[in-house]
Amino acid sequence: MTARRKIFAVAGFLFGLAACGQHEGKPTLMLPPTPILQITTRWAVVDVPVLRLRDAPTKAGVVLSSLSAGARVEVLTQTVDEVEVDGQTNRWYQVNHNGTRGWMFGAYMTEVTISAEYFLAPRAGSDLSDRSIQVAGS
Repeated sequence: MTARRKIFAVAGFLFGLAACGQHEGKPTLMLPPTPILQITTRWAVVDVPVLRLRDAPTKAGVVLSSLSAGARVEVLTQTVDEVEVDGQTNRWYQVNHNGTRGWMFGAYMTEVTISAEYFLAPRAGSDLSDRSIQVAGS
């Protein structure tokens, strides 16, 4: 290696070291908010004065409880097909009311779906070890 090449090699090395020393503090990496948890729950409210909670999705099912107008239940699932009961066409819904699971006919209740997303996002000017939770719901 000639003296000239050695000089350029040493100069390049020193220039690289000098450039590395210009960053003060920790480098900041800003990422867009990323959903880490998505939750959807289904609820229903009884619309009639009395609605029976049954052990099976049929009018012949054993009555487990009777719910009053305004009672709220968690909807777990529903039947695939609609059926006619007392002149009303709808699906049967499996619900949870205060720990009791049973079936209610959908024509006599109003369903409400609630969704929420939880985000993990760094605060402005922070590194990734400083995290905050932001909630967006509907």
